[in-house]
Amino acid sequence: MSSPSASVLGSTTTQQPTSSSSSASSSPSSSALSTSSSSSSTAAAAAATATATATAAAAATPSGTTAYAEERSHKRRTVVFYQPTRTSTVPDTTVDKQQQGNLMYSPRESDLLQDIFHFFITKCPSVLPQFFNLCENKDQWEDIADSLLTMTFARSTTLPFVRYFIQAEFEQHSASYPGSLFRENSIATKIIKSYLRKVGSKYLTDILGPTLHEICITDRKLTYEVDPSKVENPEEIETNKSLLLAKVESFLTKLTSTSNIDKMPPGIKIIALFFSELSKQYYPDINFLPIVGSFLMLRYFNPPIFSPEQYGLLPKGKAASPKTRRNLILITKVLQNLSNGNTFKGKEAFMQCLNAYITEKAPVLHGYFKQILAAASTTSTNLVIDSDLCVVSVKDLHLLHMLLSQHKVALLTHVTVDRRELEEKIDALGSYSSKVSFASTLAAAEQKHVKEMLTQRQEEASYIGWLTISKTKSVVKKIILIIGMNRIFTMKKGGKLLKEGHSLDLVELSSNTPTEVKLVFKSFEISGETDQADEIIFCIRRAFLYNFSGIPEEFRFKLNITPVSRIETIDAPGLAICGGFVGTYKAMCNYHNVPVNSSLCWDIENLYSNNRNFDISCFFSDEVEEPTNIVATSLMATATSYLVPILQAIWHNSYFLSLVIKDTKVDKALGALSEMLRLNNTLTSLSLVNVSLSDRGFTTLFEAMANNQQCIIESIDISDNNYLEDKALTALGLYLVSTQAPKGIISLNMSNICSNTKAWISFATALFSSFKMKGSCHICQLDISHNRFGDAITQISQWLASGQHTLKYLNVGYTSVTGQKLMNLLSSIAKGCRSLTTLELGALKMSKIEESSNITQLMGTLTELNLSGSIGTHAVLQDILQATPKEGSMKLNVSTNSIPISGAQLLNTIAPKLTGVTHIDLADSDLGDDGITLLVEGLLINTTLNSLNINSSFGFSKASKRDAMIKAMCKLAASDCPIETLKMAGGPKNTQQLGRHILPFIQSLAHNKSMNEIDISGHQFGNNGAIALSKTLQLNTALSTIYWDDNLTGVMGLTAINQSLRVNQTVRCMPLPVNDITLLITGGVTGIPEEIKRNVKTLSAEIQQAVISHANM
Repeated sequence: MSSPSASVLGSTTTQQPTSSSSSASSSPSSSALSTSSSSSSTAAAAAATATATATAAAAATPSGTTAYAEERSHKRRTVVFYQPTRTSTVPDTTVDKQQQGNLMYSPRESDLLQDIFHFFITKCPSVLPQFFNLCENKDQWEDIADSLLTMTFARSTTLPFVRYFIQAEFEQHSASYPGSLFRENSIATKIIKSYLRKVGSKYLTDILGPTLHEICITDRKLTYEVDPSKVENPEEIETNKSLLLAKVESFLTKLTSTSNIDKMPPGIKIIALFFSELSKQYYPDINFLPIVGSFLMLRYFNPPIFSPEQYGLLPKGKAASPKTRRNLILITKVLQNLSNGNTFKGKEAFMQCLNAYITEKAPVLHGYFKQILAAASTTSTNLVIDSDLCVVSVKDLHLLHMLLSQHKVALLTHVTVDRRELEEKIDALGSYSSKVSFASTLAAAEQKHVKEMLTQRQEEASYIGWLTISKTKSVVKKIILIIGMNRIFTMKKGGKLLKEGHSLDLVELSSNTPTEVKLVFKSFEISGETDQADEIIFCIRRAFLYNFSGIPEEFRFKLNITPVSRIETIDAPGLAICGGFVGTYKAMCNYHNVPVNSSLCWDIENLYSNNRNFDISCFFSDEVEEPTNIVATSLMATATSYLVPILQAIWHNSYFLSLVIKDTKVDKALGALSEMLRLNNTLTSLSLVNVSLSDRGFTTLFEAMANNQQCIIESIDISDNNYLEDKALTALGLYLVSTQAPKGIISLNMSNICSNTKAWISFATALFSSFKMKGSCHICQLDISHNRFGDAITQISQWLASGQHTLKYLNVGYTSVTGQKLMNLLSSIAKGCRSLTTLELGALKMSKIEESSNITQLMGTLTELNLSGSIGTHAVLQDILQATPKEGSMKLNVSTNSIPISGAQLLNTIAPKLTGVTHIDLADSDLGDDGITLLVEGLLINTTLNSLNINSSFGFSKASKRDAMIKAMCKLAASDCPIETLKMAGGPKNTQQLGRHILPFIQSLAHNKSMNEIDISGHQFGNNGAIALSKTLQLNTALSTIYWDDNLTGVMGLTAINQSLRVNQTVRCMPLPVNDITLLITGGVTGIPEEIKRNVKTLSAEIQQAVISHANM
């Protein structure tokens, strides 16, 4: 059988499992791959439209790893027994049903088998026919078709899989008459038959069942025979003909009713469309409808009509009698000729009496086919399917495993891409023959105990066999040895557990003869004789390498094998996702008896393939999962105990470069964290923010880093740990001096950590020492805000003035430095920090020009200056504003400063000249309405400002002044000032809220072309303001982000906004006014009518959906 081009199967179709069959569907997803059929057709889209995530996951998942099991489509969870193999093929092995019942597959192996099959579908579909062609016994083809189809349901690739084989059939018969299509027991026929049975059985029961019950049960004594040679009285033929046509008509009526067409499973409609498209492609000169009919009638409807008992369409135990069977045959003949549009002739001359009916009704059936095709053309490929179809059974896994093992070499010859990846996946499965042999190795009772033990411990075995132990010279006994992925077990004959040990506790593995095995653990040892000693050694080493490929040699168990030639080379695992982190993490969880965090595993394997920054904190925001392992710790364990296996996995991992732990207690994981820092040689960034660790704890961590000669951490964030003292900072200083990072420490965030003068003196001393030791210091980001330095500010100022750094970012805000110490600090910054681009001096109050002049000296390099709460006088404000650069894009923050009217007048004068400033933050600046009017009037001719923040800066004095301010704001909206972001939220005081006064300004935004983000929350403007906003949105084409909460918006306002978003297409971020909605629903009192609550919830949902749809455009 020839195979169509690979592109036919180069994508997938989303199929959402559901609890029952349904024709409901949602919009299809897109794919980068296309089919060879017409791109304009929906059927091509059905086969080619792919689930991008599924295809991407297959492409991105390296060998030996799988996306986390619980996140996948409905799959049966079982445990596996397998023995790795080094051979390319294994002899043919058959498994009877009793033995097959003893086979089990673990989640890892189940996923791995499905990954392999998904690999063939997405990367090398030409292999697929070989699963059938290499099987000499064609009686197994139906089983193969059933199992492979089940796996496509589990991975949402069913329709492209089916289309591939349908097109292969068309290609094979393209040179012959289309009547030869699907007539023989071809692969495509088997697959179509399996698909129709799985997906279409319930539909057949509903549509055909009642009429078939009448024919075979109620009217079983009637005959529809029209062959004169088979009736005794020729006069009965006319009566029989009427009965026959009546039943045919009954079937036609059921099939062609609009309601039943709607109920037909959408996948069957789409396959009918495949037949239509491929018919036009391969037989352009032949009517395509009979070919569509051959699928629907010959393959779908006629088989159950001919043999209803085989399809469960008759009561249990009932079957068609010979007479009714003949009746059913005659019905199928008529239906088939109606489908083909052919009248009876030749050897079926006795049926010619029905030709008039055929001629009359064939157009009706062809019209029905057209309706099916029309329905398919509007059917989404995001199919909803019965969840039972997604369950991959042991039988399915066994069959695929058998085929892969028996025909590995032959299959690989058809693989043209990523062959190495596929080989690693197949090898990771292990030997099929050893899995089969398990059924005969142990007695039934022993099998039961082994299964139960492994299931309880969530283990899978790579080896199961007997080990002979000599207790004395005359006493010999046998025990069962089980090698798992994490642990090694021994059991007595009969199944009682003797000992178990984790591979991390294995100290030595030795063997002096080909039959001797000795395992030395930390607390016990196992030794004995077996003719499979080399196999045992191989399995232990291989399992260890799979879990701990990154562990240094000195931390591995000692290998003492004689002769050394017995030690087989084991290839290191391929490039697993995130360096195989999940495998190591799960092994560590097993070691510490801690439940695996499934969310973490899924995220790592699906979201971190291009992200080397590991933020642990996000995995402990929810409740810790309930453990399912019988050796799991109590549910009372805190998140910190769950950190231990994560941290130890990071120690053995070389993928992640950054570790973030924030707002999570780490005290119980201190040992693991310090050990990781003592040994890790790949992390370059460490963030331990608010981790509730004592000064002694941080001292331990910094000492571990200093003692690690391979530690290259260059970025450290220990902010919000405000109980550190001199020991911790001294230890940190020691790391600054001894670090092996190529450029030393580059970034250091020590905000809000210490108020100990001695500690800061020690730290400043270390900064000087670091420069003396290395001859350079590359710190370019330093945040020491929110601390109390005391007299240590002198040493810090001296270091800043020394220039022994390359600071580009400095934050010394909120440190309560005043007077001469502030003057010294500022002058030191001006002297030694000439490369600064960002300077933050929040709450360091400057009242003299002598102080601010130090800052103005840096204006040539600064791109961001934070003087929030730092301006003490008008003269300082003037000095700063006048020194701003004439060119560039500076962000200037002068918020939380009390700016009087004189300051506003200054802003009015200077605003047009702020040509090098693109962002101004004047929030909470007490400008008042008068001050804002002056500011805005000055900005009317500014041509560089992009962002203005005047949140909570309004202040009501007179209505006329507020009106004047609103008019100025309206002028600003109509001016050439290129403001893109305007933040003008109201403040907590009534005088800071604009109320309905804001309406003219909102309306003035209707034709503004520059502003894309606005914050008008907190003004209490009510429904009138919301209605004004809705009208603006119907005209405005620039705004994309709007904040509008805390405005007393009611149902009318929500309704208006909802309606406006049906017109507006540009708003992509408009968070719901949660506070207003809450007030509407609760009202602060009980008894809000349910109708209002429902209306508010509906409106909220529709607004949110509209915004989401805009964002996805």
